[in-house]
Amino acid sequence: MDYRLAVIGALLLAASVAAQEPAAAGPGDAELILSLQQAMELAVQNNLSLRTAILNEHIERQSVREALAAFDPSFFAQVDRTRRASLFRGEFPGPPDPVTGLPTTVAQTISLVSDVQDYVFGLRGALETGLSYDLTFSSNVTDVRRAETFDPAYNTGATLSISQPILRAAWASYNEAPIELARIGRMESLETYRIAKRDKLGEVQQAYYDLVFAIADIENKERSLKLADDQILITRQRVASGALAEIEVTSAQSARAARFSDLVSSRASKREAEDQLRRLILAFDHDADWEVVIQPTEVIHIPDTPTAAQEEPILTLLPVDQIVRLAERSHPELLRAHMALARTEIGVVQAESESLPVLDVNASATFRGLSDEDILSTYWDSFSPDEGALNWQLGLAFEYPLGNRAAAARVRKAVIERRKARLSLHDVRTEMVFQIRSALRDVNVAREEMGASDRARVLAREQLDNERLRLELRQSTNFQVFQVEDELNLRRTDLLQARISYRLALLSLARAAGVPLMELLAK
Repeated sequence: MDYRLAVIGALLLAASVAAQEPAAAGPGDAELILSLQQAMELAVQNNLSLRTAILNEHIERQSVREALAAFDPSFFAQVDRTRRASLFRGEFPGPPDPVTGLPTTVAQTISLVSDVQDYVFGLRGALETGLSYDLTFSSNVTDVRRAETFDPAYNTGATLSISQPILRAAWASYNEAPIELARIGRMESLETYRIAKRDKLGEVQQAYYDLVFAIADIENKERSLKLADDQILITRQRVASGALAEIEVTSAQSARAARFSDLVSSRASKREAEDQLRRLILAFDHDADWEVVIQPTEVIHIPDTPTAAQEEPILTLLPVDQIVRLAERSHPELLRAHMALARTEIGVVQAESESLPVLDVNASATFRGLSDEDILSTYWDSFSPDEGALNWQLGLAFEYPLGNRAAAARVRKAVIERRKARLSLHDVRTEMVFQIRSALRDVNVAREEMGASDRARVLAREQLDNERLRLELRQSTNFQVFQVEDELNLRRTDLLQARISYRLALLSLARAAGVPLMELLAK
């Protein structure tokens, strides 16, 4: 794969790289070779703040299930067994008196025992229209001893009761509102996770390229140190031949010491960049993770020749209006603002419904049966026009609070909240467009800076060659040569920073739009 394709693949999160399993760092890993995509995958997999954020979506998912359960019917059942025993005195005719021959009475204690078994079961619940229902089946088995009645007697009943609101709290638009709010809450949690993920991956991208820069900067500083060593050697040879004064050696050594100090600082910066990237992408199940060496696969080389450096691949982007249209469909803050508006729309519907009078239709019907055979036949009898008994009730219930000021205030409040949400949505969209335009400008500026920095580096290299020639002609000093070398090092650093800034600007544009970079490229 050539240089251009390698860079594009890293920036666009190419599918071939995305399909690879991210390398997991363990305590025994001495080195972790990572592309930018693999670093981001590790961050998503291991970063504790992201793992915490996604759990909020799992919680909201259960809230949706909880809201849906409002329309789940409930089965109920109850079984009772009762024994009632009573005693009373009774007088019954006895034999005639043997002396008088008159009738006599005999007192006797009578006991009455009733065994009663009650069985009740049924379903109750509510529908999306607001209708509440209750279907109850009841059975009563009574066994009365020494009584002139059925022994045993089976008494059954089936009752259906319904109540349907017509105005207040009626119909699906009101009763399904908690479900819609729960679904909106889940979608909001997903967008919140996308925002947290976007911001965290932005930190990973910055840290990754900070490490890339630090590695390239060390290479640049080592090259500068080698030039200083070469210059010291040349200076000593020219001093030995009498072409230069001895003081020129001291000047060269001083310059070399300054370059070594710069190299030490660059190495410290690399260690700091590595730690920052480790902190973002590793799980730290072991303290040894802090010692894992991270080696980026992306490397930026700045040539040491007075010729133009290999060009950074320039990507052609869509016009800003097309990018905005794409962003309107996927920008997380904008989508979350739309959801906030939808939440207030539901709030208005709820408040308006609750401000209406109460007008409910209530109805019930009860079928009863009585038999001395068995329970099942009693149920059949209860629905028979000849054997059963039917009770029914139908009515309307009306209620209206005089003044209704509380409900009217809630409606007004909900309308104001909706207006506020609309203004917020407009503000979020305006900010999104501003961020996209700003990111596009950063891309264009970074692209121009790359060309300018490379031209400046080429000229600085030519100036160094000229200054060395002047030194050979005794028209310059080592101090001046090293000054020009310092200028060349600065131009190399500028070019390195410009290339990294261009890559980061492209990634920043993708984050600002909430769209993968691949979708922002012109076909």
